[in-house]
Amino acid sequence: MNKHYLAVEKVVEHEDGSATYTFDMSNDTLDMFVSEGVRLILMCAVAEISVEDAFDMLQDIAKKKLDESQQDTQKETQNDT
Repeated sequence: MNKHYLAVEKVVEHEDGSATYTFDMSNDTLDMFVSEGVRLILMCAVAEISVEDAFDMLQDIAKKKLDESQQDTQKETQNDT
């Protein structure tokens, strides 16, 4: 049985383009978020980088992987024709 769940309960969009999200999650999921958040902060402190810089680096990695995946899909589509 999975003790973790996370669902978007409510989204409020604001005039400035931002949005506020409300989540419903299990206590186990909340505990995991807190634990992983503290771990991230400590790892950033050891590496002497800000959390914002760490997220920027992760975003760059994710974008690169997505771009590579899309290129692979395009190549497969071209090979099928």
